[in-house]
Amino acid sequence: MNDSKHRVFKKIDFGVGAIEDVGVGITFLGIVVLVSVGIFYRYILKAGIMWAPEIQEILAVSMVMFGCAKATREAGHTELNSIIKMLPRKGRVVVRALTSLAVLIFMVVFFVTSLKYTLESGNLKTIMLRIPYRFFYMFLPIGMGLNVYEFIKRIPQRVMIDPPDEY
Repeated sequence: MNDSKHRVFKKIDFGVGAIEDVGVGITFLGIVVLVSVGIFYRYILKAGIMWAPEIQEILAVSMVMFGCAKATREAGHTELNSIIKMLPRKGRVVVRALTSLAVLIFMVVFFVTSLKYTLESGNLKTIMLRIPYRFFYMFLPIGMGLNVYEFIKRIPQRVMIDPPDEY
């Protein structure tokens, strides 16, 4: 029974990781293509693409949100450990547990607030393409939800294991 739960969790975790990877990849590719086409239009054809900044904005926000979750998965966020290293082992564990709790509270508040903001965006639309802003805003709670998942998964390791020395 326990082994089957473990396999289910592994599949879910693999799926979440795939969402993060695909999200980062597609948004990055979209930005590269859109900026390249914009440069071509501006400098070769002497004309701009008026709607491009709207799409670039949503792609950039989306890439950051997916990328933040991916960085949490891979322990890629920086951490200032110089003061914590001066504490004894129990002190380090307590400080890391408290900071993990504070970060988790911040992320949950961010998730709830961004979800509310997305749902309450109403009929606001972009100027050029008339895309409802909720399609822009929805990547905030999606990305933060992924980040909360990744962070909760890493808390035991983050709290109990001292990070390696950088230098």
